[in-house]
Amino acid sequence: TDIPAVRTKLANMYPVGNTNIPLGVEFGYNLLDPAQPYTQGNPYSDKQTQKYLIILTDSIQTSKQSGSDGTRSVENGNKNLVELCKKAKHSDIEVFAIAYDVTDPAITNLLRDCAKDNYFEPDGYGSEINSVFAQIADKIKNRMVHISR
Repeated sequence: TDIPAVRTKLANMYPVGNTNIPLGVEFGYNLLDPAQPYTQGNPYSDKQTQKYLIILTDSIQTSKQSGSDGTRSVENGNKNLVELCKKAKHSDIEVFAIAYDVTDPAITNLLRDCAKDNYFEPDGYGSEINSVFAQIADKIKNRMVHISR
């Protein structure tokens, strides 16, 4: 838990390659799900546990993904994102989506549909992203039940 070292690593990161939003969403969903490939997620029947998934992207979908017809395309990636969002909602996972400095309606509309009232679109030039994460934290805190004697 060396926070300064983590911050240094993050500061030295730079983008290369493509953006694959559904791959990140699928990974996050799988971490929350109690089934394979990861089994640490609490069961959905556990009413003491609320599950949250935060999607953050700084780009549109650029990676090709497989579709139901066996073809690979960016559009299939967008369709896969829609299906993953439906799966998360069906599993009572609350989704938050952040389109960081993204204005293309091709992706902002998909993310807005996925997250509904939990959609954020901060600009990439200021400190709005800090405010967005504070708002998300507040929403989660407000949903928590505190019992005291």
